[in-house]
Amino acid sequence: MKTKHLLLTAFVALCSYYAQADCRVDTNYSYNFIPGTSVKEKTGRTINTYDVNNNKTQEFYQTWDGGSNSWKNASKRDYTYDAKNNQTQYLYQTWDGGSNAWENYSKSDYTYDAANNKTQELSQYWDGVSNSWKNNYKYDWTYDANGCKLSEDYYSSWNASGSYYDDHSRNEYFNTYLGNTGIATLNTSGISVYPNPVTSNKFTIHAIQSSKYSLYDIQGRSIQQGNLEIGENIINTPNLQAGIYFVNINGKSFKLTAE
Repeated sequence: MKTKHLLLTAFVALCSYYAQADCRVDTNYSYNFIPGTSVKEKTGRTINTYDVNNNKTQEFYQTWDGGSNSWKNASKRDYTYDAKNNQTQYLYQTWDGGSNAWENYSKSDYTYDAANNKTQELSQYWDGVSNSWKNNYKYDWTYDANGCKLSEDYYSSWNASGSYYDDHSRNEYFNTYLGNTGIATLNTSGISVYPNPVTSNKFTIHAIQSSKYSLYDIQGRSIQQGNLEIGENIINTPNLQAGIYFVNINGKSFKLTAE
């Protein structure tokens, strides 16, 4: 009887060296070890698809069925982008084995202004009874002429009868514009890292899904690691010295300058 497992994850990736290995994960296989042995058993795999601009367009997850000795569909995440490579939608679906079809579960739609600043994130979930999307939560952002964020409004608890959100909170930002540094906010596949350069002992990572981040120096040495939640994540770096660093998130590397 199996009472405990060790998890082994294997990656099939395309890598190029840039301070640290900058890897694009194409396939991720997961295994469990049988306790007390070196025998591993398949548990699942994720197959990633990318467009010509290297934007991830799909994460397709399957589980291993030992009885039939085959892979079974489980879930998938689809990502859509505009002509400027801004992510415009995230769609999560699960597999219904009874009907052999994908079923909607949740989605987020993103809106941008002419300067490619993200101005809205609308999250919705699928109501299988009415076969329609229902509001979950929403973010609204505003910016000044320099692209500095002025406000962030968060709405949740949709009131269907009144067509409004019951809960509404706001953050307001008062900025000092430091000029054009020549290094824009890093934004890839909906992930953004800012400000850049970092002028204090913290920076922010905006994530579209729960994940992990790793911070490396230019020599490839690990500085710190942590978990990311959906939305804004403030990363405190009290010991960060001036220099060039790299943030790795979901197989993508972001160059970050600290002053």
